Amino acid sequence: MLVSPSIQEILQAERALLTDLHAFLESSGAPADVTQHARAALLQLDEVFLLVVVGEFNAGKSSFLNALLNTTSLPEGVTPTTDRIYVLLNGEEGELEPTADPFVVRKRLPLEDLNSIALVDTPGTNAVIRRHQTITEGFLPRADLVLFITSADHPFTESERQFLELTRRWGRNVMLIINKADLLETQADREQVLSFVREHATQTLGVTPQIFMLSARNQKRGEDDGFMRFKRTLVERLSEKERVRLKLMTPLGVARELVRLHTNHLEHSRSVLQTDLQAFEHLEMQARVHGHEVKDELAHHLTLLDEPLNAFQERAENFINKYYRIGRTLDLLKPDRLEQAFRTEAVADLERELEKVLSHSVDRLMEKNLRFWEDVQHQLMSRSRENMPRSRFQMDRSAVLEALRSKTEEHTKELVEPAAAQEMSGNAQSSVMQAGLISVGGIGLGAAVIALVGGAAADVTGILASLTGVFLGAYWIPIRRRAALNQVRNQVGDAKILLRETLSREVNLEQERLDGRLRDALSPYTRFVKAEQDRMNQENRRLTEFIARIEDLETRVQS
Repeated sequence: MLVSPSIQEILQAERALLTDLHAFLESSGAPADVTQHARAALLQLDEVFLLVVVGEFNAGKSSFLNALLNTTSLPEGVTPTTDRIYVLLNGEEGELEPTADPFVVRKRLPLEDLNSIALVDTPGTNAVIRRHQTITEGFLPRADLVLFITSADHPFTESERQFLELTRRWGRNVMLIINKADLLETQADREQVLSFVREHATQTLGVTPQIFMLSARNQKRGEDDGFMRFKRTLVERLSEKERVRLKLMTPLGVARELVRLHTNHLEHSRSVLQTDLQAFEHLEMQARVHGHEVKDELAHHLTLLDEPLNAFQERAENFINKYYRIGRTLDLLKPDRLEQAFRTEAVADLERELEKVLSHSVDRLMEKNLRFWEDVQHQLMSRSRENMPRSRFQMDRSAVLEALRSKTEEHTKELVEPAAAQEMSGNAQSSVMQAGLISVGGIGLGAAVIALVGGAAADVTGILASLTGVFLGAYWIPIRRRAALNQVRNQVGDAKILLRETLSREVNLEQERLDGRLRDALSPYTRFVKAEQDRMNQENRRLTEFIARIEDLETRVQS
């Protein structure tokens, strides 16, 4: 390459650009193949000019090259014959020379036309062997000029369109060749195929490439006019000045594509973060809805708790009305028997009924909490399956999500353990005991009323022992009966109020614990999102700076 001071200055600027871009991509945790392209573009500045021939298998690439180079050294056939990339260089013909890449070999041919140029023969882009297309696409960013060959009998297939789209993204210069023109019988057929290829190539590349219709087979048999026009144009494109321009533009096209790829990666990552945040906000909303549902269900269970209390009150009132009569004076004189009768007739199974309702309430709350945490786990699993290229962001995000999922799994396991239900049931029992409904070793509310009944019986006994006459008994017993009835009603009413307060407090505490666990689980990811958003904003600013440097160098190269 002829290196003038101005070209040397551009080369130094491009080396600085690619060095900075490579360092930036590595520090940003970009996928390995992206950073590899940046490193390859930097090394490519010191390589010879690469003229790369691509196209579908059986489009006649090897036949075209043999005709172009006036040789028969390259194998031809109707099946994929090129299983690796051949870099053809001028020199004495000999054995194939291996390279650091096992799928790339050098082949030397005594061809003066290849001085300062490496002509590259690639496998077919639509070969059955998928590896062939992979290594061809991987070599494309290194091309300084692309000769893209399509066949006249099946021009511009979908796979060819996709490959040309790839050349456009990498900013490669393309000369498009329609081979096997001898298969078209009339000039009208040729014009139709040429128009078809020109229209679709322009749509794909964004510019109209140079297009040549020729027959490599006719060229080898004698001389093909289309082939000769192509050779003359190629010689002009490969002049010293044009080669320098293309060579300098190649790494800039790579740099622009790498910036585009990383910009897209950042946009996708930002979108993933935003979707994650929306999912977590939805989880927090679900937690609030869950809390309202729990409270609504609590109101229902408190209504259920009223039933055994109301039944107890009714039995107690019936008992008082039954025994606090003049005709039951003898019974009132026997407090122990009176208390035992109250236990049997009024208290009955109050404790068991209360515990039954409490147990059902606890089971329902545990079940709802379990379903909530299972939903959280399901949504986290759904977010962790987000399909993304392997990068540092993806790995960091996966690690944070896995820690989050692990923590929610712990909470879920806690809820299915018997100890968790026992603890919650114990808390509920404790609350009820504090309300005076159930006491250790007996009935709290029942015991209180029993004490009331026993005390009233003692009062009646004392009255009857010290006073004589049916009149006084008939006067005091109704008074004591009304007092006992009012006391029972007041105590049951107070018990209902205390029950609502204590159980509501217990459920609220459990909901606060659930909210706290959710915040505790989500907080690491929230911090991760904030840090990643700051990092992405900084990287976007750097990418904008890279684009400005690329555009400046493109202007200098073109001028």
